[in-house]
Amino acid sequence: MVRGQKEMLFYTGDVCFHDQTILRKARFEDVKADVLIMETTRGNRALPPGFTREGEIDRLSQSFGACWNGRVRF
Repeated sequence: MVRGQKEMLFYTGDVCFHDQTILRKARFEDVKADVLIMETTRGNRALPPGFTREGEIDRLSQSFGACWNGRVRF
């Protein structure tokens, strides 16, 4: 937060508004700011249909498996 004489600026990196395995969802209810600057990964795009964190974990695990089985080379 940056506080000027009249305005308050709040800057944050990319955040997630869903609870995760080791992190709770971002909450900004108590933030009183005149200007918000926020990084984003998806922007205003909705999650794809059928998206789940578990599905993404499975997809990542399959990618690792492909690497370890020699099917993917770097």
